[in-house]
Amino acid sequence: MPLLLPVTDLGAGMRLAEPFVHNGRVMFAADKVLDAGEIDTLRRRYPHALIKVADAVLDGLVAFDDDQRDRDVAHQAQSRIAQTLVGVSRSVGGRQALSGRDYRALEAAALDVMRYIAEHPVSAAMLSRAMPGSGFLADHTGAVFYLAMVLGSNVKGHVVQERLRQTRARNIRTQTVFDLVPLGLAAVFMDLSLHAIAEVFDNPKAPISEADIEHLRNHPAASVEMLPEVFPPAARGVIRTHHENAAGRGYPEALEGDRLHIFSRILRICDAFAAVTATEVFAGAMTPARALWEMTWGRYRRYFDPILMPLFARLIQPFPIGARLRLSDGRYAVVVRHDRGEPFKPMVVIAFDAEGRRLGPGQLEGPVSLGRRRDLKLAAFGEEDLHFLYQSDEHQPRSPQPAVSGAGPASRGGPIRTRLQAPAAICEPPVPDPAARFRRPLGALFP
Repeated sequence: MPLLLPVTDLGAGMRLAEPFVHNGRVMFAADKVLDAGEIDTLRRRYPHALIKVADAVLDGLVAFDDDQRDRDVAHQAQSRIAQTLVGVSRSVGGRQALSGRDYRALEAAALDVMRYIAEHPVSAAMLSRAMPGSGFLADHTGAVFYLAMVLGSNVKGHVVQERLRQTRARNIRTQTVFDLVPLGLAAVFMDLSLHAIAEVFDNPKAPISEADIEHLRNHPAASVEMLPEVFPPAARGVIRTHHENAAGRGYPEALEGDRLHIFSRILRICDAFAAVTATEVFAGAMTPARALWEMTWGRYRRYFDPILMPLFARLIQPFPIGARLRLSDGRYAVVVRHDRGEPFKPMVVIAFDAEGRRLGPGQLEGPVSLGRRRDLKLAAFGEEDLHFLYQSDEHQPRSPQPAVSGAGPASRGGPIRTRLQAPAAICEPPVPDPAARFRRPLGALFP
């Protein structure tokens, strides 16, 4: 299992374990030995990239969990949705309605990928970024669809319980209430109307106008209006409310969490996480670890379902297998296994000293669980300070335990801003400043 390093941790002489691919193009081939100039290029052009570096000695000494199958499933599922949506996006353009042919193509793709995911269950959900030539909206939709399917499949009991609680029907079959098709279709079509302003997302220098801001704010209802009559009513409702919050401060209606469909709550989490971690698109985007912590335990937790959010964190896992993390004592540990009970405290092997030199075979420590070794705390991953993980550690409640099964694997005005903003400051209701108003509907993360 190769080491997974941020570009800031690369050193001359390191050898790539896999090709480094960006937007479908191979930038550096596998087995490439990096020199100082190439490392400088990586740091300047791809500052958020994680690079897989070979370490044959460590790989021979430590038994890493192999997550390649989970990565393959994630890539196949997300790329199929993204590629199908690209063709539909081009034909939608500025139209006010989706054609029957385009609808059937997307529906077929969604159902096909749902079957694929059901046949290939995963132990951890992963994002596969930058499908070649797809553009942000298609890429984002593929990611949200995949995350929603994995989360929905892993909370079967909770889905059934909530749908039974909210339905007026009697003697309804369990299989009917657990049907994930409305969730899958809502995920695919939730941002349909945004394709009319795709340039805002794909071109960082494109002007952003007041008209674009209003388009973003109104996109849930506008996307519903574009759907054909045959579209399932349940999925329509989920699309219309996928930006509502558990705290009742979302849009368009500021509905309280217990009034929201369980699929709206699932989509809310997956949409927010995929957007806030899109470092190539949004200024100030967060790492997966920071986003998961803020959404689960941090100041933004009140915006998400308190039962679903901790379970989502368990499925995502903030630190990938092979990630090299600096500990509070200065040494470096490598993640060898996820801990679904405590996702921010994985199983690690302490394998490098404070200078970054690999320890000898007799000096390796572990595998050890950071959840059990309270004297060992995470300090940094690359340049990101991880002390935020312990800000409220003593007061963190244990994750709620629901009934869960499947635990296994148009014309625009003048420009306003030319860089999309991630939601570091979009928790409160909108204020008069147009730039702040723009952050709210775009992130849709913590309005």
